[in-house]
Amino acid sequence: MKLNLAIAASILGFAAAAPAERQTQGVVNSCYKPDSMAITYDDGPYQWDYNVNSQFNAVGGKTTYFVNGNNWSCIYSEENVSRLRALHENGHQIASHTWGHVHLPQLTNEQIDQQVQLVEDALWKIIGVVPKFIRPPYGEVDDRVVQHLQDRWGLTVVNWSEDSRDALGASDQEILDLYDGFASDTSQSHIVLNHAVHEPASHLPQVYVPEMQNAGYSLDTVAQCLYQEPYKVTGGYSQRDASWTCEGLPAPGEA
Repeated sequence: MKLNLAIAASILGFAAAAPAERQTQGVVNSCYKPDSMAITYDDGPYQWDYNVNSQFNAVGGKTTYFVNGNNWSCIYSEENVSRLRALHENGHQIASHTWGHVHLPQLTNEQIDQQVQLVEDALWKIIGVVPKFIRPPYGEVDDRVVQHLQDRWGLTVVNWSEDSRDALGASDQEILDLYDGFASDTSQSHIVLNHAVHEPASHLPQVYVPEMQNAGYSLDTVAQCLYQEPYKVTGGYSQRDASWTCEGLPAPGEA
């Protein structure tokens, strides 16, 4: 099921206004809100989402999930739908990470459009939102991609100020040392990159989430730390039908 015409018109109207708000450098990589930490997780939904969810909920904090449609698994699976709805219902931000975790600068604008549209369609059906934020896979964008995402889709492009390096095989201690450094100097705000699909997400949040809260950080979504709304359009959940499938759509890494 595609977005209906009224919703599509609303999105296009929003996108038409977006260039006036374009970031000077094109990509956001730091918070505007003082004492804010936006801890983010890429590449999900995945099996450890409930752990992350519960750890943030325990301290009244929020996180941001940049999700794919078809990367480690299909976004429409029963398990992934349940994970996304649990995160959304607890106030965590759901944002786009493209459909298949692709290298955006290598794509045409038309191929980028498909990567964006497929995620937006899925999130509209599953949790009734159309995200306003996107993180490019690998952090890879160029001027053309940023301009297209902003002008055509009204999207805020977000990378990060610090990388936990979990996707590069950082040890538990190396990741905790990074967060210990944040706790020892709270003079800066942060957007921290983590990954929902790597082992540290299964057990480290119960250590660094309360540590950051106790250090005095406000554990915010990316939208909160930038003083923006998280979604272009909001509605309600849809019922599963035959369109809730990844069959016949781009495979992981393919446009």
